[in-house]
Amino acid sequence: MLAHGEVEVTEGREGQGKSLARLTSGSVFGEMALITDAPRLASATALRECDILELRSDDLEMAAEDLDDITWAMAKFTRQRFLNNLLLTSPIFEPFGDEDKKEILERFSSVGVPTDEVIIKEGEAGPGLYIILGGEVEVSKFEGDTRVHLAKLAEGSVFGEISLVNDSPTTATVQAIRGGEFLFLSREDFQDLVTQKPEIHEALEKLSQERLKEQRNAIDNISDISADGAVIF
Repeated sequence: MLAHGEVEVTEGREGQGKSLARLTSGSVFGEMALITDAPRLASATALRECDILELRSDDLEMAAEDLDDITWAMAKFTRQRFLNNLLLTSPIFEPFGDEDKKEILERFSSVGVPTDEVIIKEGEAGPGLYIILGGEVEVSKFEGDTRVHLAKLAEGSVFGEISLVNDSPTTATVQAIRGGEFLFLSREDFQDLVTQKPEIHEALEKLSQERLKEQRNAIDNISDISADGAVIF
């Protein structure tokens, strides 16, 4: 908790990140990685001299075991901050103002995804568009009989867009390696949305082209195959 001072929160590499927020006295930060048990998604930098009250993770876990209200409040607070960051950083929302962003977000439904669930299967019709609010997925595809590992996506990432934008079967399999909360927009609702807001289609078309290029490069640059058949690149 920031007792006194000012802190800037940025996403991305140091010196190159996008500013997400400026925190002043009374603000809380550092909670996301504790709630999700995942690597930190942003950096916090003091803009001037600060006084900070620190609650260590072990102490928080002990308190949460005895006080359900703490667990509930932290989870609610963290989810709202995730949503706020999503509106600032996701390519879906980038072209729009605050009111349009909220309207678009309301069209998504919240779905719980357990660890190891296959969310999208390569070669099938794409079910819709997903945004990871909490969790992590692995993206892979088959090249012949060999499964090629393409990427890992975590909080804030979008997937499922290639099939929607190109109106084609899915090009990869997406499996949850850390379950959590995902936002979902069905294929039908996506088509209705982009009819009203074509900027979303343009943004996702650019993203899908980049990912298809990355897929081709991953396959072209295969350099070794491990004993269990997984491709290392």
